[in-house]
Amino acid sequence: MICQHLRRSGFGLPIIVSEWSTTDELLSQGGTAVEGINFFQTFDRNSDQPAYVAFRKNYRERFRREPTFASVHAYDSAKLVFSALTRDSDPKKLKQTILSMANFNGLQDQIMIDRFGDPKRTPFLMVIKNGTFQRVR
Repeated sequence: MICQHLRRSGFGLPIIVSEWSTTDELLSQGGTAVEGINFFQTFDRNSDQPAYVAFRKNYRERFRREPTFASVHAYDSAKLVFSALTRDSDPKKLKQTILSMANFNGLQDQIMIDRFGDPKRTPFLMVIKNGTFQRVR
């Protein structure tokens, strides 16, 4: 609605949004008002990484819809926790085990775990073009 209001009022500056807002609802509810919006994202719906391609196929079969950044990040997070618990099953040591792993293969890229336990993923620029999310190369 904000984008629609901005477009109606003649706002001419680029619109940049955060990753969390880049859902199918943004496209369906925003319509042409969201065309040209830019955002950085750590998820590529059209990734050709084999792990993601298999995940996407299974996800669509099970849920009858496309995976989102949230479903991919949740899957990667769960896989990281399970991998850490495989290394050391003591839940009291989970944080330290995750920190010691440092790097982790996610569905689409290598994820670095920093000293605080935060994931560092490769961000890339995306744009909404022709009603779809497209990676800017």
